[in-house]
Amino acid sequence: VELDITSENTTDPEYILEGTLYGSVLIKDTVTRTSGSGLSPRVRMNGVTIISSTNKGISFEIPSGATNDFYGDLYIMVNKDTINNIICNQVKDKEDADPGAIFSEHKLYIKGVGYLNCINKGGHGLRGTSIEWCGVKSYIEASHDGVHGSSEVTIIDGSFYINKANDAIGTGTDGIINLWHINISAYNIIQNIFDGKGGIKRFLRNEIINTTNTTSNTAIIYSQTPVDVFNNYSSYFGKSNNATDGTESTGIIKYIATLSDNSSGSEMTALYNNDR
Repeated sequence: VELDITSENTTDPEYILEGTLYGSVLIKDTVTRTSGSGLSPRVRMNGVTIISSTNKGISFEIPSGATNDFYGDLYIMVNKDTINNIICNQVKDKEDADPGAIFSEHKLYIKGVGYLNCINKGGHGLRGTSIEWCGVKSYIEASHDGVHGSSEVTIIDGSFYINKANDAIGTGTDGIINLWHINISAYNIIQNIFDGKGGIKRFLRNEIINTTNTTSNTAIIYSQTPVDVFNNYSSYFGKSNNATDGTESTGIIKYIATLSDNSSGSEMTALYNNDR
């Protein structure tokens, strides 16, 4: 199903999805924009199951070659107590350009107090240039990252069960990750649980449990810059299990020299190969 945004649209379009849909939902802004911020489609999920033969279930796309700063963002609202499923059945090898079961060529916002389950056999679970997530409970399986924001991923009060992914939550080359009050159980993760190559900027009062890495040289947190505000609140880590080849994975934190502790003004040395 293709839902076009044209020059006749003057307000943000809203769509309600419910029931069972076979195929995918493409929202496409067809207008060539050279200024402004465009229109932001809003998709309200009200107990929908989408079964797609591609590697995209819901996507927001802009004209080829366009500058995405002139276009709107994709908003996904998950209605209270509803269970929503997206299953993408196209099987393919992992590539940098992989879309997500929910995919936005600009920013992606996901909010609500319902349930959102995403299985993508040929891409990311969720992907946008940046992702902001608030409140939704989710189960994710993906052949690439569970959640991928090219420049940034911010999650507030989220709950995740990620059963299969390359990185559970990943970013692009300079991307950063902000996490507040999340609960995540991650299994069968090939690389890292949190991969913020540009830094883990906020990491406050989270619970990360039962994590299992399937290869060596992986970590729960991977960052090339110090983790800021790490100790303002407690964060609990379950054990990062041994790799399948019998060697121990790198451990809790990889490639961080020090961790900022703003609550005391001091710094901690990074921990390696610890259970917590």
